[in-house]
Amino acid sequence: MRDYTQMQSVTFGIDVLANSVWFFNREVTRDLVIELRDYDNQANGLPYTSVWAKVGTLDAGKTGWQHLSVTIDDTSVLGLPSGWGGYGAEDAQGNPFLPSDRTFASVLAGVDEVAFTTLVPGFVYGFTYFDVAVDNISISPVPEPAQGGMLLAGLAGMAALARRRARR
Repeated sequence: MRDYTQMQSVTFGIDVLANSVWFFNREVTRDLVIELRDYDNQANGLPYTSVWAKVGTLDAGKTGWQHLSVTIDDTSVLGLPSGWGGYGAEDAQGNPFLPSDRTFASVLAGVDEVAFTTLVPGFVYGFTYFDVAVDNISISPVPEPAQGGMLLAGLAGMAALARRRARR
C-alpha cells in the first residue's frame, strides 16, 4: 500500500508505442487510463474503490514512442480534480462514482495498485487486439517550489565548489 497524500504532488508517466489497435478488422484508437486502486475499502459489492484519469490515446497512426503523463497537483484535495473520475459505487445505469464515504484524498492515502489500462470505468468493450509496447513507467513526486529552488541552489553551490577544487 502507498500513501500518495504524503507528497505535495505526484506525476505518473509511461512511454507507449502503439503498433496496432484493431477492433472488428480495422485500426481504431483507445484511451489510455491510469487508475489508482484501493482494495481495502470495497463498497457496494465492487472489488475496489479507485480514482482514474485519461492519460492519452493509443493510436497506431502516430509514429514512434509517445510519453504520456498526468500530474496530481494537490494530493490533499477532497473532491475529484478536473479530468478525474471515481469508481466504487454505481448508479442505476451503471455509471461509476466514488462512494459517499470516500474522497479523492482518501483513495490516494491507501493505493494498493496503480494500473495503466484501456478500460474506462463504466464503459463496456468488445474484443480488441493490441500490439503495444510500454517502457519507462514512472511515479515521481514533484518538489514544492521552495524545495526545488533550495535544491538547485545547493547543486549550484556544489558545482562551484567542485570547479574551485579542480582548478587547484
